[in-house]
Amino acid sequence: MGAAVKLGKAGIENVIVSMGKDGAAAVASNTKYRLEVPDIVPLSTVGAGDSMIAGFVGAYAQGFCMEECFKSAAVYGTSACLTQGTDPPTAANMESIKDLVRVVRV
Repeated sequence: MGAAVKLGKAGIENVIVSMGKDGAAAVASNTKYRLEVPDIVPLSTVGAGDSMIAGFVGAYAQGFCMEECFKSAAVYGTSACLTQGTDPPTAANMESIKDLVRVVRV
C-alpha cells in the first residue's frame, strides 16, 4: 500500500500496484483500496499487468465509479493468469471470477 500512497501523493490521479496472488493496492483521490483476488492456479502471468490496466481503462472510459474500475482491473488481471502465454483473458474466465474479486476501502 505504501508505494501506491507515495505515487498518489506525488500527483498521480489513479494508482494501482499489483501484488500478484495477494491482489493489489490502489489509490484514487486520496482514498485507499485493497483489491482482493481469488486463489487461482496460474497458467501464465505474462500480460497480467497489461490486462489489469486494460480492465481499469475500459471501465474508466465508460464512466464507472472508481471501485468498479478497480474491480474490473483485478478481474482482467487475474483472468489473464488463467490463459496460456500471451493469450488475453477470456469472457468465461472473467465471468467465473468476477464475484470473487473484492474492492475494500482501507
